[in-house]
Amino acid sequence: MSLITPLRPLQILLVDDEPAAQLLAEAAFEPYADLARLHVLADPRDTLAWLRRAAASGAAPDLVLLDLNMPGSPGLTLLNLIRDDPALKQVRVVVLATSAESADITAAYAQGAVSYLIKPGTFTEFQQQVHTLVTYWHLMCSMSPQS
Repeated sequence: MSLITPLRPLQILLVDDEPAAQLLAEAAFEPYADLARLHVLADPRDTLAWLRRAAASGAAPDLVLLDLNMPGSPGLTLLNLIRDDPALKQVRVVVLATSAESADITAAYAQGAVSYLIKPGTFTEFQQQVHTLVTYWHLMCSMSPQS
C-alpha cells in the first residue's frame, strides 16, 4: 500500500510515562520517518508548557497521542487542560490507552479527544495501528486548513 507523500511530515507528540511504551512507539514509527516525526514527553506535567511554546512558535504538533493512566497528571486531566487553553484548542488529541472500558472512552470523547485507540497486545498489531494512524492523519491534516 502506498502512502501519499506529505508536504511536510506530521508532527506527533507522544505523552507516555512508560519507557517501554516510548521505545515501542519509536520503533513502530521508525518506518514512517518521512511521513511522521515522533516527539516524546515522559512527564505529563511538562506537556502544557511544551505545547504552549510550540503553538507560540507556530510549530504545534498535528497530533498528540496521550496515555490515560499516568502518575501526577492523569490523561483526562491533561486533555481537559489542553481543551481549556485558548492557544491549544485546535490541537488534535488522540487517546492511546490500555483501557477498553466504555466509561474511559466516553470520558475521553467528552473531554475533546478526536479519537480513542486501544493499545494492542502485540508489537505487530501496534505497527499496523501506527500505519493506519499515520495514513489517516496524514490525509486529514493535509486536507485541513489548520495544518
